[in-house]
Amino acid sequence: MGFIFAVSQQVVGRTLVVKYSDGSVKMYDAIRLGCEWFRMSNDCFFEMYGFNFNPHAHGLYDICRKLVHGE
Repeated sequence: MGFIFAVSQQVVGRTLVVKYSDGSVKMYDAIRLGCEWFRMSNDCFFEMYGFNFNPHAHGLYDICRKLVHGE
């Protein structure tokens, strides 16, 4: 069996839908992931979840930054 990787990400409401190369789909709380993204390095995030995530691309950056840093 080959390496399985994320092929697409889409935010629907508060849910991040990640589709993988094997056809599987996982759903995550997008706000929670955005906050975790602020609390760890990109490498740690990838190691934990198996995909890169950029809250800028989904309009979550400001929301999550305020939740984490209280700004």
